[in-house]
Amino acid sequence: MDRTDLLEDVLATTDSLHGVVLSWPYKPSHERYLEISKNLGFPVYKNIATILHRAEATKSLILRMPLKFKIITPLVGSLKSWLGLREIVFAGCKIGENFNVFKPVLNTLKSLSLLNLSQNCLLPVYLENIVLPPNLDSLNLAHNPFQDHSLRFLSPVLMSSPVLSTLDLSYCSFTHRLFNTGCIEFTQAISGLTDLNIAGNDLGPEGIEILLKCCPTTLTTLNLSATVSGSDGNLLKGLVSFCQRGNQETRLETILLRNCYLSDINIPDLCTAVSSLPRLKKLDLSSNGVTPSGVHQLLTRVAETDRQLTDLLLDNCHMVIGQGYEEMVNGVKILMDWL
Repeated sequence: MDRTDLLEDVLATTDSLHGVVLSWPYKPSHERYLEISKNLGFPVYKNIATILHRAEATKSLILRMPLKFKIITPLVGSLKSWLGLREIVFAGCKIGENFNVFKPVLNTLKSLSLLNLSQNCLLPVYLENIVLPPNLDSLNLAHNPFQDHSLRFLSPVLMSSPVLSTLDLSYCSFTHRLFNTGCIEFTQAISGLTDLNIAGNDLGPEGIEILLKCCPTTLTTLNLSATVSGSDGNLLKGLVSFCQRGNQETRLETILLRNCYLSDINIPDLCTAVSSLPRLKKLDLSSNGVTPSGVHQLLTRVAETDRQLTDLLLDNCHMVIGQGYEEMVNGVKILMDWL
């Protein structure tokens, strides 16, 4: 059909017509940026126009510069309804309160699958009334000062994307008080996750236990690094309960417990958790106080339960090198014989 042809000339009045929008008659984004900047009387930044032009080919828009109002306004206007855009990385752009300019455009980016808004001075209230793109798979909100009492803003945002599977909330100034209210809604909001990074938040054993009660057994990667501020014999209680909750259904393949003040007192709980994870392949215990004896105990349990662990990271575990080192090596040998 030609653009001038009428549908009534080729369709009967009772026919139904279904169509899919493949493109809009929009100018390329870099041209729209230049045009909007000119119309608003805002400065034109050639580097931004160049980055937009490049993104038209790569489908990935990456910016790491402060986005003040007169910069972000024409930039966001050029993004509206960009159907081919797959990724946006605005990391460290200090967007802050200017995020309100960006919010209305998000849901028009129908093909967007990755959104990185880390280090942007975002507050919880800035998340209000956000509707994420329908095909967003990965969301990074790390290093934003959300603090506690954020779930009532955060949960609706997460629920607005039905296919969200990867979430990064590391270093957002959370504590265990984050879960004082809103746990039910948060549980529903993250029910489809496979990858969760909550590192760098001082949740403590209590907060970790509540968090893991909210998490789905579909998780394959869990990062709990630096989530405690001191040694505690009950630190892994929540992890053990989570791992045993689904038993064979629990899909965890990677657990990161870096800098969690773990010592040999935590090894029995860690052994219990590992023995309940048939798919576990990587365990990161770096920057903890485990000894060769504790590592030997863990590796022996892995071998006995025929688990598939292939990567055990012990970077900066200074107590591993010392008395009992040969015992740990023997544990490795036992594990190698089982693999």
